[in-house]
Amino acid sequence: MFWSRTVYILLVILAVAILASCAGPYNAVGPYSAYTRGPTFSAQQINIPPNSIDSFLIQTPENSHMRSPAHFSSSRANITFSPDKMLFNTDTPLAITIRSATPLSKNYEIIASLNGQDVTAQAKRVISNPKILTLYFNSAYFQKKLDYTFAVFFRNSPNDSWSDAVLEEAGCSLSAQDQFFFPKSRSGKYAVISYVELMSRKNNLNPSLIYGLINQESSFNPKAFSPKMAVGLTQMTLRAARQVAMAGPEWPIYENLESLPFIEGKFLIETGQIHGDMDWRLGPEKSIEGGIAYLRYLSDFWAKYLKGLNNSSSSQTLDREKSMCNLVLASYNLGPARLKSILKESAESQQTEWNKIRPYLRSIKTDCFQTSRGHYEKKTARL
Repeated sequence: MFWSRTVYILLVILAVAILASCAGPYNAVGPYSAYTRGPTFSAQQINIPPNSIDSFLIQTPENSHMRSPAHFSSSRANITFSPDKMLFNTDTPLAITIRSATPLSKNYEIIASLNGQDVTAQAKRVISNPKILTLYFNSAYFQKKLDYTFAVFFRNSPNDSWSDAVLEEAGCSLSAQDQFFFPKSRSGKYAVISYVELMSRKNNLNPSLIYGLINQESSFNPKAFSPKMAVGLTQMTLRAARQVAMAGPEWPIYENLESLPFIEGKFLIETGQIHGDMDWRLGPEKSIEGGIAYLRYLSDFWAKYLKGLNNSSSSQTLDREKSMCNLVLASYNLGPARLKSILKESAESQQTEWNKIRPYLRSIKTDCFQTSRGHYEKKTARL
């Protein structure tokens, strides 16, 4: 019996190993082709500009070789993506459409490059029109903790210059009044989402961004309680809750919560022994109102900070809308005082902290982008 069991276990391990080897290596756009993986290109070979240092404060690019699809002249091919932004931790098909200025020749060249690796062979090619070529990737999954440069290059003949485009990361505006694709309802969790839209628009904030923030913070669990003692839908810490509670007595706080062991605090919240009448963070509507009020406070805080940069040389090229979104969301997670301290540190230290917080921002911005485009309209059952 012992030997038969041992042999059985060894056979299972061997089978798993064989299956794993058969699966082959994967990248963000699926498995490599079984026949060809394509050459590896350096940034210089395919003219990918070195990435500028991404950070809390975003500078407007001056003369990047990469152009967005809207900037192509009529003599060049137009390259577009669908979805038109890079979405993180979301498995979705990716289509690249090339509209040539002239009918496609037999000698046209196309390169889809992922971090310098030619992945064109992993896509299906479809010519739907004498001037239109589409590459289809069945699956694209970009991990939020990793960095990607996904670029496409096309020329209709070897004598033509290259047309190119880069897939940009999903972004999100703090105040834009985006469309919000959720069913309107007065009951259940739909009612909470409807209230998110109502209060966001009332406070001139982007409802899609508030949705993304709450989804990231609590997954819409009104009784969420973290080991860091953050509470409710909007996961407000005691310090943030006190900032909101300065508005008046209608914002009660259960001050003893932080002194309790985490397991005990979680039990008392789950069983309703600590509830919204005792701490505003546990009332779903109050949590949304308070979270939005705190975002308004952070927005004012960083508006003053950016105003103070007016006389600096870097302020002339600052993308204020993107920078404001990064600062507000990052300080929601880190605290404004902590982030302001980070911005006084060396560029290397700032980059280290940015790399830590960036996955959090990417999750919120991806949710924001998808919600504003209606990608979640039929997926609300997961909430």
